[in-house]
Amino acid sequence: MLPHALSSYDTLAFNDNFRFFYLKSKQHIAAVANWMSAAAIWSTYTLSSFRVRLYIDGVLQWEPTY
Repeated sequence: MLPHALSSYDTLAFNDNFRFFYLKSKQHIAAVANWMSAAAIWSTYTLSSFRVRLYIDGVLQWEPTY
């Protein structure tokens, strides 16, 4: 979220061009950040469930040798 970080500097905070750009793009940047967060959560969930399923399949197929 680079524009949010840059807006804390006085040089850019009082610049009218930056403030106009920041005002127009703030909601869009937040929306993209939310979509990326959702994609990261779902990919983590998918990979975790895949690994758990592989572990369970391995445990169920394991036959002890005495």
